[in-house]
Amino acid sequence: MPTSSLPIFSSHGVEDDLTGSPRMEPMIKLTRLNGPSFVLNCDLIERIEATPDTVVTLIDGDRYLVTESVDEVVEKVRRHRATVLAISQQVEGTPSPGLRVVPNDHLTTT
Repeated sequence: MPTSSLPIFSSHGVEDDLTGSPRMEPMIKLTRLNGPSFVLNCDLIERIEATPDTVVTLIDGDRYLVTESVDEVVEKVRRHRATVLAISQQVEGTPSPGLRVVPNDHLTTT
């Protein structure tokens, strides 16, 4: 897939307070079993089980019953992480504003 068709950041991306550049939040959107949607930090997921309802257990022991299947939650995490990797590749090739390379022969010491 060409780089130009990659998303810049997900709907959960926000601007960095210092640089104003897009910054990824480690979040995926899920739906509670009783209906309301919520956003979960996917870096905190310890395990996902089907019991038969899908239970997402976090590293601190908190548990969430969600309507998505185990495969759907795993796919959301994969897509989020793929987006993060795509953004990091885009950012690595972009120079920071206001910075430039200065050859050593232009440096003076006092």
